Amino acid sequence: MVTQPRIAGVAVASAWGPRLEDFTRGLREGTVAFGAPWHDYPVARLSDGLAADPVTLACSVLRDAVADVGLDPATPTEPGTILVVCTTKGDIRGLTGGSGGVALGPFLGHVRAGLGHVGHAELVSAACASGGVGISRARQLLEARWGERAIVLGVDVLHDLLVQGFGALGASSRRPCRPYSTAADGMSLGEAAVALVLVPDGRRGVEVAGCGLS
Repeated sequence: MVTQPRIAGVAVASAWGPRLEDFTRGLREGTVAFGAPWHDYPVARLSDGLAADPVTLACSVLRDAVADVGLDPATPTEPGTILVVCTTKGDIRGLTGGSGGVALGPFLGHVRAGLGHVGHAELVSAACASGGVGISRARQLLEARWGERAIVLGVDVLHDLLVQGFGALGASSRRPCRPYSTAADGMSLGEAAVALVLVPDGRRGVEVAGCGLS
């Protein structure tokens, strides 16, 4: 029987704080992470300028996930490490004259360079489904033995273009979103970075028993 990959390491930076413990506490206590409105829309922003450079943020969270599973810090530089980067827009600061690249391809390259990654790498951009698609893809690559382990990295930060764009579409609520309410009137935007380490053996973690995409 083939052992299914397991998510054995996790790291999260969110509006609740820079660590997984902050995220877990926020969920359990039901605290609200929305801060000051941006263009009249409540948003959940990373604290302490963590989102100033999406590439640096991505690399930091990935290293935390590697440490969480107890792997060598040099694991991201090993040829057997698969990297799947998931993002809706990558780093679009270049649209307003900043240092970011407009295309998504260079974002993957910048993350790899920041990590010293040399193994197989892919970028997934499937809007809100990017993370789920990325986990599915990592599972496929491990089962096909493209590497010894896989790291799935998801990162998106807020930008004027996004906040005003979703507002112009009428998709954003002017109050914190209420996804399970009959009075829901739109979504709320937030920023975060998450890294998952998938291993193909029977170590601790959550088994990725199956995936479905349609």
